[in-house]
Amino acid sequence: MTEITIIQRYPFSFYGDDLVAYLCSDATLYIPLVGITKTLGLDHKSQLSRARKSPVLYDHMVILPIETEYRDSTRIRDVACISVKRIPFWLGMINTNKVKKGLRGKVVLYQRELADVAWAAFREDIVPSDALSELDSYEAPEEAEYLQVMADVEKLRRKIQSIYTNVDERVKRIEAQLINRLLINQAQSKAIKDIVTTLSMARANTNKRKSRAKHFAEGWDKFKERFEIPVYSVLDADKYEEAIDYLQGEWEREFPGEKIPEVILRARQKRMF
Repeated sequence: MTEITIIQRYPFSFYGDDLVAYLCSDATLYIPLVGITKTLGLDHKSQLSRARKSPVLYDHMVILPIETEYRDSTRIRDVACISVKRIPFWLGMINTNKVKKGLRGKVVLYQRELADVAWAAFREDIVPSDALSELDSYEAPEEAEYLQVMADVEKLRRKIQSIYTNVDERVKRIEAQLINRLLINQAQSKAIKDIVTTLSMARANTNKRKSRAKHFAEGWDKFKERFEIPVYSVLDADKYEEAIDYLQGEWEREFPGEKIPEVILRARQKRMF
């Protein structure tokens, strides 16, 4: 594998999953395999072995020194990464029939859209602006608009990050503690995230006129507006049950007669305090 260096680290969210892309000295975006295999519930060692054996993938894989969590601190580890443009090929090698039933839809979603989302968000760091303008002139109007929106969102994220480094959720939690507010814990936060994801996927499957990204964005916007919070993880602990009631009500209203999803039932059976 070619030895290259990391130029910039780009955290991003893909349908509620937190991933990281790395722009490297060869002007290529790479994503760590372990981040995707973990999110999709796949066996990392077997997927890495399969990727390394593929002549199509091997030349598009690198080992990068990445800071990873270790106990109560972090450490630098060599991590196998794959170029964004080869991710669809690698994901296409996965037999979804052998994936856990509850994760099959997610695997298909990754196969279809992950590379496009990463490219749309970070392409301005790779391709000169004049070349991008020429490329966009050949796109359909709605596709060009989507690419521009993704670029604008990334610019805004970087601007906020440069002004308020690491202040978003951390500062909100500190402020909450200072005024004696108790926020939902990690388990409760995950429960809400899983329910909103399930709702958004169901909406996307029944209304294909909107993109999945649009359904997810609208779902989160409605939730945050309902509880007047900037991010779902800073919901007051005493509003957790109300939040589950709200989300179940959304499901029953939009999918009458359908079975209540397991993620909602699990959230009710275990308060997770």
